[in-house]
Amino acid sequence: MRNKNNSFYKEHSAQVKALDDPTITEEELIYNKVYTTSAYAVFRIMREYLIKRYWKDSKGYPLMEKFYSKNILVCSISIRKLAKATGFGTKKVQRLIKQLEEAGWIIVSKIKVKDGQKVYILG
Repeated sequence: MRNKNNSFYKEHSAQVKALDDPTITEEELIYNKVYTTSAYAVFRIMREYLIKRYWKDSKGYPLMEKFYSKNILVCSISIRKLAKATGFGTKKVQRLIKQLEEAGWIIVSKIKVKDGQKVYILG
């Protein structure tokens, strides 16, 4: 997980710099790549599907017990649902999720839930 001094918690407008700026860091380049592309749209949808306090764990979905009770932001959403919400194809959504993971914005959890959905840890 990232600490609060890293780009995830900074103001978006202060973080996005011109690519030809000589003071731009590698982290800022990664941030620009995510924030100025479609990956940010996927991230916004993931934020809308966060597990909240009214979530009831059921067989195959132990998200409250494993994540929320430990103050970890998490969502579980199918690739198809993300594709429909963003208007992208499923292959593109998978590429964008990989891009978000490489940038450190999300972690794809090893926990499997029913229906083949993945669990995404945000932050």
